[in-house]
Amino acid sequence: MISIPVLFRGTIPTATTKYIGLPIHRTGAGKTLGLDIGWTDAVSAATITIELTALGPNEAPVDDPGDASIWKDSGETIAGPDGTAIGSAGVYLSNVNSRRGRIKIVTTAASTFVIADGAE
Repeated sequence: MISIPVLFRGTIPTATTKYIGLPIHRTGAGKTLGLDIGWTDAVSAATITIELTALGPNEAPVDDPGDASIWKDSGETIAGPDGTAIGSAGVYLSNVNSRRGRIKIVTTAASTFVIADGAE
């Protein structure tokens, strides 16, 4: 059985923005990040994006919204839950030229997620 680290498991209330730190892994080919996102009910609805920063945790806390000069949108938007079905998405990015990453989830309905590190 393969065990991957769970980064978040729980329900995020309606009209909430939640930030979850993402590990960036060093590989022989550079730096990568990956995640597996599952939503476990058919009513979850959210917009999910990956953000990156070159700053350390004191300058850019994961749970602080920050501004555009601190956390940058990676350009990767994940096709997340739309309130119609249980589902999942896998994301893998290579050549990540940042020190740290996070996922930003903005809910439009109460949403239940299991999010795991998908790069290990």
